[in-house]
Amino acid sequence: HKRIEEQLNLNDIIESVERIYPIRGCGTVVRNLDPDLPNIIGDKQDLQILFCNIFKNAMEACRKQSYTENERDPDKFFVSTKHNKKTKQITVQVKDQGVGIPKEKLENIWESGLSTNEAGTGVGMGIIKRIIDEHGAQVVIESAEGGGCCLTIIFKN
Repeated sequence: HKRIEEQLNLNDIIESVERIYPIRGCGTVVRNLDPDLPNIIGDKQDLQILFCNIFKNAMEACRKQSYTENERDPDKFFVSTKHNKKTKQITVQVKDQGVGIPKEKLENIWESGLSTNEAGTGVGMGIIKRIIDEHGAQVVIESAEGGGCCLTIIFKN
């Protein structure tokens, strides 16, 4: 599609994705969205695709995890936004409580065709990385096998 760059609020994008792509499977999205988040310049459609893919991955990871009654709640994943006025950065963080990503796969996570999901193609991770790069953002993934995953995207405003 032809990229259309405009002033966008990432909280609005995240909320629109929840409306477009109902969050099922993990049950509850726990949101902590910074109400004072400034706008960024971005492509609305691409950012919606970005968060659809990220939320889909988080939900699938939660579904694959098994828990005992005393462990953390598998029916939640967490989305937060924060503006750092000093660094002029906006951080979006998505944490799941799923199976995590094995260390050997984490090192090559952006390679096309690599997936931690047995039914997955790995295309989604390439799309995520492309959209992040096109928006001049950075991404960090932290994960421990069996301990969930935390994906942090840092945008400049």
